[in-house]
Amino acid sequence: MRLWNSPLKMASTTSRTANQYPVIINPIVAFLLFLGTSGIGLELSAWGDLPPLVWPAAGVALVILLIGGLRLVPVVFLSAMVARLLEGGGILDSLFFGAAYSLTASLTLVVLRKYGHFRPSMERIIDVSWFIVPGVFIFPLLSALITGTAIWFLTPHGFDDLILLIAVRWLGDALGIMVVTPFLLVWYSKTRINWRNEQSMEFVVWVAVMLVIGLLVFRNWAPTDTLRYPLELTLFPVMAWAAIRFGQRGVTFGIFLVSLIASWELRHATGPDAVYNLTQPPGYLWVFVGIISITSLFLAATWTELYEREKFHQNNADRLQLAKTGLEERDQLLRALTRAEGALLKESYFEKGLQTAMKCIGEGVKLDLIHLYRLHFGSNGQIDCTHSWSSAMGRSFLLTSGMLDSIREDWLTGLKSGKLMEIHASDDIGTGAEVLNEAGLKSIVVFGISPVGGDPGLLLYGAARSSIAQNEHALSVLETVSQSIQAYLETHLSRLELERAKDKAESADRAKSEFLATMSHEIRTPMNAILGFSQLLSQYDLEETQQEYIRIIQTSGQNLMELINNILDFSNLESDSIDLEHVSFSLADTVRNALEMVHWQAREKALVIEFNVSEELNDCFIGDPHRIRQVLLNLLTNAIKFTNKGKVELQAYPVAGEGNRLFVAFSISDTGIGVPAGKFTVLFDPFKQLDSSTTREFGGSGLGLSIVLKLVDKMGGAVTLQSTEGSGSIFTVYLPLEKSGQRSITGESGGHVSQYEGFADAHPLRILVVEDDNHNIRLINQVLNQLGYSIETVRDGIGAMRQVSENHFDVVCVDMHMTRLAGMETARCMRKGDCGRAAQEVPIIAMSALDIAEERERILQVGIDYYLPKPVSLASFSKLLKEIFQKTKKTGPA
Repeated sequence: MRLWNSPLKMASTTSRTANQYPVIINPIVAFLLFLGTSGIGLELSAWGDLPPLVWPAAGVALVILLIGGLRLVPVVFLSAMVARLLEGGGILDSLFFGAAYSLTASLTLVVLRKYGHFRPSMERIIDVSWFIVPGVFIFPLLSALITGTAIWFLTPHGFDDLILLIAVRWLGDALGIMVVTPFLLVWYSKTRINWRNEQSMEFVVWVAVMLVIGLLVFRNWAPTDTLRYPLELTLFPVMAWAAIRFGQRGVTFGIFLVSLIASWELRHATGPDAVYNLTQPPGYLWVFVGIISITSLFLAATWTELYEREKFHQNNADRLQLAKTGLEERDQLLRALTRAEGALLKESYFEKGLQTAMKCIGEGVKLDLIHLYRLHFGSNGQIDCTHSWSSAMGRSFLLTSGMLDSIREDWLTGLKSGKLMEIHASDDIGTGAEVLNEAGLKSIVVFGISPVGGDPGLLLYGAARSSIAQNEHALSVLETVSQSIQAYLETHLSRLELERAKDKAESADRAKSEFLATMSHEIRTPMNAILGFSQLLSQYDLEETQQEYIRIIQTSGQNLMELINNILDFSNLESDSIDLEHVSFSLADTVRNALEMVHWQAREKALVIEFNVSEELNDCFIGDPHRIRQVLLNLLTNAIKFTNKGKVELQAYPVAGEGNRLFVAFSISDTGIGVPAGKFTVLFDPFKQLDSSTTREFGGSGLGLSIVLKLVDKMGGAVTLQSTEGSGSIFTVYLPLEKSGQRSITGESGGHVSQYEGFADAHPLRILVVEDDNHNIRLINQVLNQLGYSIETVRDGIGAMRQVSENHFDVVCVDMHMTRLAGMETARCMRKGDCGRAAQEVPIIAMSALDIAEERERILQVGIDYYLPKPVSLASFSKLLKEIFQKTKKTGPA
């Protein structure tokens, strides 16, 4: 914001101007001054019986308004009108004269102030330019037009040539403004270049030179009607002398002096005592005076600007030179502060970071010791130094509770508020000053700290060479670093608290994981038998009622198993402990496997299952097939659950992609009950269903869709829902996948027992089963019998090691959780060679009811080849045995 546009600023400027020019802006003085200068002009014109070639009154009119403002316009109007009356003019042309000079001066004032931002000192080139162009050339022409026309029409004995009359009057007004206005303005203004007392003699010499040269030039002008070249050119260097040494004051005085000399010498040719006759108009002389004046004004302004610029640069150089020492010292302090702050920011080890910061500050500020105290403001006055640094001088000083007691109460109050306080050796603070003197310290500065979460304390800085408070920048550095140390201490305390909280959280998380793992295993073990035997039982020809009971058992068991799996998955997703696999897999097989797993559910409800996998998806992809199948299975199960008639359809197709990267869409649509528009977001919340009636009718934990959303998000995809209540829903999953460069080969799917007739004959294997649960032993035996195998069983790892040591087996199936020697230890012993060299290469299948990623990872790390989650099924067992047989056939028996 520019201050001079402010009303307050303008008011103060006006007040200052009024006090600075009390005489000129007085209306009476201004009136008399105008009349006096008008008389001079009339006197000059009377010499030659011509209109005045120099009209100083025009310059006075402009000065009056520039100094006093537009409020003096009436004074100018009245002065010009009276001057014309005294000259012999009539009332009408006197009014024209008053209007001409008041209007011209007013317009000039407005233009100079509003557009030129004119400064009366005229020490800028722009000020001189604005003064010359509108003030000397343009607006005087307006006054000449008005006054010349008035004389032409209203004066009986006027001029014969109107154009000449206007030109002469313009020259007179212009010269009057050129001579008078700068002189009065500059001498009443505050200028930057002024002569000093020691220049007084130089000024006198300059005036003398100006008088001599001026008389020589103008006295010899009248006899020849022309200036004597090059004599008249000597006026220019003399005026340049004034511009360089005395500025605008010298130049305007020189212009005024040159005008007086020219007028004085002109009387010999045009005055009453004229001795010469002129053959050329005297206007040429005044044009020469005008050229000298304009040139000198510009030269002075140019020199002043150069002088100011040089002065500005010199001042800057002086200030820079003066500040060099301070800047170097400040730079040293800033470097020390930067190093200290860097140590506090980067160093995670608290002790090292604090000691480094203390050393940087101590050496940078030139201290002799720094102490960090922990204290308790109270009656007991406990205080102890926890960290310290000292210079090579090794000053011994330690703040004690007794010293604290001797310090003034207001000083302690300042410490509590975190202020920087200084104790000087000369201060009257009791034992404090005595201890300082004994320790050889000149002063100490103390900063009170109150870290959040810790005891209050103080930082003490001691110096033996000088008073620390003498350096303001050093105090600022100490205050800044003290605040940083307090923040560093708070961060350290927070980190300790976070570590304690983290340990508690990790302990709680481990306890939760162990609990979930244990409960999962304990529940899955009997569920393995329930589901396995119910599946086997369903293969026999049973009565309709019996088949219904079997279906109820299977459905309830599957629901319970689904609940267990969902709880485990949700817990792992919440703790972000699920790691995605990145393996090559068949996307088409993954989709078909998911459909096969829900086919029996759809068949029970007489629903049509339709699917369509785009040909572009027959390639193998890199990703986690288990999690993709889980997402599709959850959505398909959900669709079947809430659809009573009609169909469920799955479509897989690419929607975007470039090169080997594709965005694949999996769309699962149904003709079920649909979802109300306002319930879309609630549907994905954990343990939430649309209402209690949905839970009663369809069952479920409310975790399926929540797990879908979290898994898809973890795989970098998105889920959308389109649904109309009563008409069905469409869930679409978008997943980014990368082609592996291999072609997919469709795998086999599970089914009824009839599918596995002759399996053992086609894949002959000798199998050992290690299991300690009677029900699971019987179940596995039944499953493998249906595949055509006759197996051997043992109940613990010790028996297993004995069996594989004495007999040859093609496959060993080991339960991971047994009472004596666990399955993992058994496998580890076999791989180490404790059961003989032949047993080291026998394929091992781990069977576990704990189907979590951590369990899989631990199992595979000990050298186990395959992992089979419980409850086991014909499809899963047959798939593994087929793969083992094919590998054994290629490599030969172990």
